[in-house]
Amino acid sequence: MRTLILLLFFSNGLMAQDAISVESRLTDSKGVAIPYASIINLTSGEHGTTSNEKGQFLLKTRTNNSDKIQISALGFYELRVTVGELVQLAKNGNVTLKEKPFDLGEVQVEGERYEQDFIGKSTEIFTDPTHLYRTYKISNRPGQSLGVYVKPRKKVAGLIDKIHFYLSEDGSLDQKFAVRLFRTKDKLKNNQIYKLDEFDDMTDTILLFSDGKAGWNTLDLYNLDIYVDDTPFFIVFTSLESLEESKARAVSETTKSARLGTFANLIPDEIFKGVGGDGGLGFNDYARVRNPIPAVYVEYSKLKK
Repeated sequence: MRTLILLLFFSNGLMAQDAISVESRLTDSKGVAIPYASIINLTSGEHGTTSNEKGQFLLKTRTNNSDKIQISALGFYELRVTVGELVQLAKNGNVTLKEKPFDLGEVQVEGERYEQDFIGKSTEIFTDPTHLYRTYKISNRPGQSLGVYVKPRKKVAGLIDKIHFYLSEDGSLDQKFAVRLFRTKDKLKNNQIYKLDEFDDMTDTILLFSDGKAGWNTLDLYNLDIYVDDTPFFIVFTSLESLEESKARAVSETTKSARLGTFANLIPDEIFKGVGGDGGLGFNDYARVRNPIPAVYVEYSKLKK
């Protein structure tokens, strides 16, 4: 009987005594809550969560004190600690992140908006259900992300109006997710991962999306005055979950998530698949037909000087 009881604690190869739950709250140096932050186990690559609107989070992961945990949030330097260190921080109170200066560089936006244009526009979507990459799940785990790398053609200059993205009906359309935009002046190499701290956030506002519908969806950024030129940038989608969902989910379970459709045949030259790994970002610019890219494109207003 004792052996049977022990067997009941197995879950996809993970024993209950090998699992740990770390519950705490993320704040800045003044004690203000940090919402919608990403908390992931970089070592296992399988465990993650997000903080809620009050900064509270519950990370369920394996009990390995040397595993590396990354915490990243809009406007803050990423924090990398071990599981053991995170447990101690949680016991001592809130987990504090260091503020990162919001800097868009030397960009000066002058002139008025006039006609609209697009970066990477294509509306042809894979619909063949047998195709291996018909859709991409935004995340198997909360806190992990999927995105695209945007390389605008030359002579692009204006303000982003909207981001368009295609959601597949086989995903969780009502699951909330966050959208972040990252930019760097450095030239990036194909299929190489860079730390998030090497990028600048393009907005100081948390972009949230919920209540998606099957088909094309739009995130309206018109009033944020986000400048875009021929400098490449990332658009990253991150699955979020409530604290209640986090507590109800077993360590080995995947989370509900929206799924992005993929472009078919008419693949825009300006859009590449964003590559996530080791808590960083990179891009992939090969095998674009056999391994299609998420269906995302940008609408912007040109600026009249």
